[in-house]
Amino acid sequence: MLLILYLALTVVLFYAYRADFRHFSSRQRNWTSGLAVLALIAGLMFPLDLFPDLPANLPVAALTLVALIPALLAAAFLPVTAVFLIGVSSGLGMMLGQSQNVLVLFNAGFTAVFATLLMQQNYRGQLCRWLRQPVVAGILTAFVLTFLSGLTTFAAADAPWLTALDQTLVVMRA
Repeated sequence: MLLILYLALTVVLFYAYRADFRHFSSRQRNWTSGLAVLALIAGLMFPLDLFPDLPANLPVAALTLVALIPALLAAAFLPVTAVFLIGVSSGLGMMLGQSQNVLVLFNAGFTAVFATLLMQQNYRGQLCRWLRQPVVAGILTAFVLTFLSGLTTFAAADAPWLTALDQTLVVMRA
């Protein structure tokens, strides 16, 4: 069910930002492909174990915070759809490196979109100026990734819903 929701959100995202592809320069294409390769490599590197005694069948048994760095770099100057593709590439690295769960692709992609929307918003005011800062956007993005990881854990657990909720709270508490 969560996969269907993620696929629908992806279609809506690409439909809403379809003009990005028409104005996509070759320089942006090069940056997107380079950062996507870097995100894939970073997604495979430096996993941080949440707890050493977590069961191995959890979808998110380790966080790879390094995987978000290329997406945060891209969020500053690339269009939303390009950053989504870079986030999906990062999620592919995380998926291949630890969980083999396809929902991790979308978690990383939508987390990168959230960072892009924060860093490229053009509202005025002190709060909006703070939200455009990469450090603040990165911290808020990590919270979104934590929430989405918990949602993935709940949706993918092979257990009754109370046990799945317990596993979700363990993952989100980390």
